[in-house]
Order: sequence, then structure tokens, then C-alpha cells
Amino acid sequence: MLKNSQANSTTLDGLRNYVMGYINSEAAQSSDAGVVKPPRKATCGDSNYGYDTNPPHQQVREGAKSLNNSVSAALLYDMFNHNEAYKNRLKNNYPHLFSPSSQYRDLLSVVREELGDSYKDGGSMFDHRDTMGAMNLAVLNSGEFQGKLEAKLQSIKQKYADGLRKKAKKVCSSSLARLYADFPMAIDQYLIDLPEAGRKIASLSMCSNKKFYDPRKYDSDCDGVKDYRDDAPRDPFSPRTDHNVTSSTYNNPPFGSNTNYSVKLEGETLKLKTPLKIKVNSSIDDASKTRALGNLRRCAGQLVTEMRRSFDQYKDTIPEMRSRNLEVEIEFEEVDDNSSFTIHKCWCSTCNQRYVDAAGNEKRIPRHICFDDLTDEMKAGLANRELNPTDQTGLWRNGQADAANLNHEASGNCTTLGHEFLHKMGLPDEYLAENYYPFNLLDDDHSSFMSSGTTMKRRHIAGILSPKKCEDSVGNRSGI
Repeated sequence: MLKNSQANSTTLDGLRNYVMGYINSEAAQSSDAGVVKPPRKATCGDSNYGYDTNPPHQQVREGAKSLNNSVSAALLYDMFNHNEAYKNRLKNNYPHLFSPSSQYRDLLSVVREELGDSYKDGGSMFDHRDTMGAMNLAVLNSGEFQGKLEAKLQSIKQKYADGLRKKAKKVCSSSLARLYADFPMAIDQYLIDLPEAGRKIASLSMCSNKKFYDPRKYDSDCDGVKDYRDDAPRDPFSPRTDHNVTSSTYNNPPFGSNTNYSVKLEGETLKLKTPLKIKVNSSIDDASKTRALGNLRRCAGQLVTEMRRSFDQYKDTIPEMRSRNLEVEIEFEEVDDNSSFTIHKCWCSTCNQRYVDAAGNEKRIPRHICFDDLTDEMKAGLANRELNPTDQTGLWRNGQADAANLNHEASGNCTTLGHEFLHKMGLPDEYLAENYYPFNLLDDDHSSFMSSGTTMKRRHIAGILSPKKCEDSVGNRSGI
């Protein structure tokens, strides 16, 4: 495993102190007992980033601990119990529900008891949304129910705060591996908040599946020789400049995507190439189609400019990258199937409302139907709170894009396109949406494409260029 001596000692001490600040903030938000007592030393080592500094993540964590987001995360954990990657992400983002034990069940028991038949746990995001809608209505109608929920959540957070106090005593002597195991969200946030963080520590967060480098297990240059036996192994923490991740999939429910791009080094130029295959729904007229495709090309050009700007910032932190340039090529192709995006006349990604047809059958409103084309039965269904606890009339009117579908008007929204396009390159969401995506915001200022803004951060371009898994000569997965 990566030893402490392999990381810059000052950076590691700074990280330890940041974790102390994280603990201090977490415990203060979770308990009436106040802040955690500091370790015997005011700081770990010589770093001046002390325990008494409020970490920039504070706003993020306060949102995560809200009642709605806590219930939402607990529901999702139950629904996707078969998906280890998703469960781990929930645990990392909502430690108060899962540390020191799986207390989320206590919170769900209160919800289940109150909602009865309205509690849905069929494993779909729409079941989750319906349950959250029913819960919110029940909270509005019953102060007693809300009081029970808040009391249970406070009890859960108090146990979490007590556990933090115990862990705080060992922070200044903890290894990097131990810190990551105990406080993964703090480490991830540290890397975002402090751009001067050591490159090797930052690399640990970028790796898709392995957090720490073991030279006995990795063949970083994919030459069939493990690094510990290789006379000239490749630096495992440098960007892999010759990888191709065509058709690779990252599992990131509720919203996931395929990645399909290649990166090659030619001289001092990194050439990033990706296809953008567009399917246009037959319901779109020729003029709207021409306008939509033109908008896509315009927005793609703006995104390429932003990627280059992000790369210029990123390479300034890595000496051996400073002489290099980034060239991005997006290949547009109109196809009939296997598309990157389908452009519809209308599309509402998260709309899944029910209605009762003339024959008395309960049905779902198709997501590609425009609001103006809804039948009277469909409009009545939208307004029926027994059928649809959550009012989504506004969503139907405005539509929503996703990582595979755009409506022809959204195709001209470069913020939307940039966000969805970067999903194609493996970048995850960075926003809160309690009924679908109750994860922590990573970006306090919300300026990131993956939040609600229009900028790419260094972590984004680094994530695209960072080392990927490759196969050695005998077919074993290696690299990080």
C-alpha cells in the first residue's frame, strides 16, 4: 500500500488537519453537545490548516443532513441493495445514516409505518419518487409525523457525532489509507477545496476502482511486467495518454452512461477524440432538425474551448505536462440507432406520471409527449394526487434532457448539452435532487458543468485523462 512517506509529509499533515476541521463541523451539525475536542496538538505537524477552521464543505454537508435528503438516501440504499458501488457511494455521502451502524433502517421504519400502502420499494427511481412525494404530503398533513421523523433523525445524528469524537483522537497518527477509509467524503472534498493538494494524494481520488497503489499488483505501462519487477515502470499517477475507453460503462445510478473516447499522445499534443452520434426523432420537422443539429455543433464548440481552458489550469499543477497541448475532436454523425443522443420534439426525462384512460385502465404518460398534446385524461392524471403524489406539471411544460435524450429546444441549451455530453466521458453528477439524486454537491459555488454551471474544473479534465484500467499480456485487469 502507499506509505505515508510516499506522500508529501506537509500535505499529509494538512490533510489530517482538514479532517479534524471536517470532524469538528460534522459533529457540530449533528449534536447539541457542540464541537469535538481537538487533539493534544493544535495541529498535526507543521501545517497551519488547523482543526478550528471551518472546512468549505460545511454548506454541502448541512444539505446532506436535511430530513428529506436523509430519507431519500435511505430509500435508495434499500432499493439498490444489490449494487455495491451505489451502496458505497451512499455510505460515503451520508455517513450519519451508516456509521457507526446501519441506522438508516430506523428512519425508514418510521416512514414505512406512516405511509402504509403508499410506501413503494420496487427498486425503480419512480417508486422512489412516489414514496418521497407521499412522505412530503404526509409531513404537510401531520405535525406529529414530522416530529417523529425529526426526533429519529436527531437520534441517528447524535450517535454519529459520538462516533466521530472517538475517531478524532487518532487523526494525527492515521495513515493516508486509514483516513480514506474513515473519512472518504472529507478526502474528496479536500482535493476540491485545496488545489495545492499533493499530486499523488489527488491521484488517489481520481482512480476509478483502486484508491491506493500497490506495485506488486499493477502493471502501469501494460507491458506484462508488474511494476515491482519492472526496471522502468510507468508513473502510475501520470495521465494515461494512450488509452481508449470505447464502450466502457460506468455504473452510476440513477443516472449512468457509456464512455466512448480515446486519448493518444502525438509529440507534445494530447489528442482526445470522441464520436457524437445523433438520432433525430421522426416527429421533428426539417427546419427544427436543422436548427437542433446546428445548436449541437455550436454548443460542442463552446465545450471544446472550455475543455482547453480547464486543461491549461490542470497542466500547471503537473510539471511534466506543462509543455503539452490538448486537441479535442468531436465527430458528428447522424444515425438511426446506437446513438449518443436522440433528439425528440419533446422529452421529459424524469416525468413518469399516471392517468386513467377512458376504459378505466391505469397507464403511464409517455415521456416523449408534448404538454400541449396531452389528452384530457392525461391532464386529469397530472392533477390527481392519489395517482401522482408529486406535482410535475411544470416539468411536463418545460421538458428535461438526460444523458441519452434531448428535446429540440434543449439542444440549444449549451449548459444542458455540456452536462450531458460530459456524462459520455465518465463524469458523474455533482448536484442535489432529493427525489432522484440526493448526493452531496461537490462544488460549493455550483459553477461546475456537472452541477448547474458552465465551467470545467481541473478535476474534470483530470478525470477524463487520468489512468484507466488496461489489460496486461495475460488478460488480467491492471493499471488504475
